[in-house]
Amino acid sequence: MLSRAGLWLAPAGLLIAWSCSSTPHKFAAGAGAPGESAGGEGGAGDSRGEAGEGGSVSPTNSRDDGGAAGDAAGAELTVQATMPNDGASAVERDVAIEVSFSAALDPKTITSDAFSVVGPTGIVSGRLSVSGAKVTFTPSAAWSLFADYTVSLASTIRSAQGVPLSSAESFAFQTRDGVFRKPERLTTMNAVNLQVVGSRAGHVGVVWTDYLMPASTFAVVFDPQSTKWGTAAAVASDAQISFISASVAFNDLGQAFAVAGSNTLVWNRFDGSAWGTARSVPAGHFSSGPCAIADDGTAMTFWREYVGEESRVFAQSLSPDDKWSAVATVRSGANLVGLKRFGSGFLALHQLEADKTLYSSSYDPKRGWLPEKLVTPSAGTFTQGMATTETAALLLWWDATNVATAALFDGTSWTNENLGPVTGGTHASVGERGHVAAWVNQNNAYAARYDLKLGWQAPSKLGAITAEYTGPGLEIDASGNALAAWPNGSSVSWRRAAHSSSGWGEPQQIKDQDPAEAVYSSVNSSSGEVMLVWANPLGVWASRFE
Repeated sequence: MLSRAGLWLAPAGLLIAWSCSSTPHKFAAGAGAPGESAGGEGGAGDSRGEAGEGGSVSPTNSRDDGGAAGDAAGAELTVQATMPNDGASAVERDVAIEVSFSAALDPKTITSDAFSVVGPTGIVSGRLSVSGAKVTFTPSAAWSLFADYTVSLASTIRSAQGVPLSSAESFAFQTRDGVFRKPERLTTMNAVNLQVVGSRAGHVGVVWTDYLMPASTFAVVFDPQSTKWGTAAAVASDAQISFISASVAFNDLGQAFAVAGSNTLVWNRFDGSAWGTARSVPAGHFSSGPCAIADDGTAMTFWREYVGEESRVFAQSLSPDDKWSAVATVRSGANLVGLKRFGSGFLALHQLEADKTLYSSSYDPKRGWLPEKLVTPSAGTFTQGMATTETAALLLWWDATNVATAALFDGTSWTNENLGPVTGGTHASVGERGHVAAWVNQNNAYAARYDLKLGWQAPSKLGAITAEYTGPGLEIDASGNALAAWPNGSSVSWRRAAHSSSGWGEPQQIKDQDPAEAVYSSVNSSSGEVMLVWANPLGVWASRFE
């Protein structure tokens, strides 16, 4: 028996492995292809090639003969079978892509340009391997939830005899949607001032204050790589300060920044594994407000204080090596509204006290604070929902006539849209392929989706809600899938809006949770997992849609 094996570094850094043998190998008659697609809740296909309930079946590979057959010089090179098959749905997230050809391949022609996989966030990274006539692509991370993928095969692929693929080929498949984990308790503390913050890479921080006097602020962090929660830890100790409020923000690397306190402030950093030692904020920074942190570690704080009888909004940044900038006056005669990451810098919102006009100010790391932009005149007095990506921002507020109004920012200007009557909390989420807004009106949750081509769609009534002030939790991922969740009596109710549908699915429930006040949410934008967090008399709980 003759065999060849080796490794070759292809363009774009892909590791190509191959082995060829003169001994043919075939699947047993009727055997299902490994890594078969599965139903969303039905499980993987069995050894007979039968999918789990709700799943789909890929065609059985007709052969995998290591290239012994059809390898004669000049024979046409064609695609014999793919897995998943073209048009497959409910594909499991850990399935590798396999493509079987009619002849053994020249592994040097299996490159990232010749064999490419594109998903909701663009080109998918992974490892290509070649074994005779079969190519396997193993993604670097699990496929995203309920996402569409396209595999493209270029005609530059050649057989071991130098025969090119007869024509360029492509096939597509769709992954399964998520299911919720069993709820897990994060702490038994009687938590107050509960808040949930996260990064679009899937890091989640749950922050609260205990009931002791003097009080402390605690946080517990979810790591998307290990898919586990850490241990609750104090952001700062009782001995330093009595906490009234705290602000925490994450970047996409899993680092966090926190500012807490009332008349005397402290700040702290989370390096991805543990909180450091809390330190005092420089003199002149008198009250806590929202904060944000960029991927390079630069943090920004934003607060309001009175100078004489005038309300002023201030900002101060902290460099990656923990050096504070001078305090900057962002606006006089104004109240602060919010602060988020935006592009390589930050986006701040503030509202004039005199006429309620709403403005935004952008911070550029090289140019500092840029001239403000008008968001809307007379925005009203209640604002809550604010979300950003690298290139877009969405703000939701009540106007003077109690109408939920959305303002969308494209980096240059703001556009406004009235969505519907509102009597309660508002939330917003921004995605690469669409946006979504939610609010409360007369004890019911409502949501509206924004299509990048068609604009705002008609609002949908989601269901009864028992948290009038805070409103529903709400997220949208890179594929355009949205999920809304809210407290409804003793249950956490939720609904899903698929990217391929204009409406919302039927209401679902996580039962017997007794959620108090609110259900908070955070999303891993690229892969689509959503974390829900809520509190009840037994502690703080979380469940992940994955």
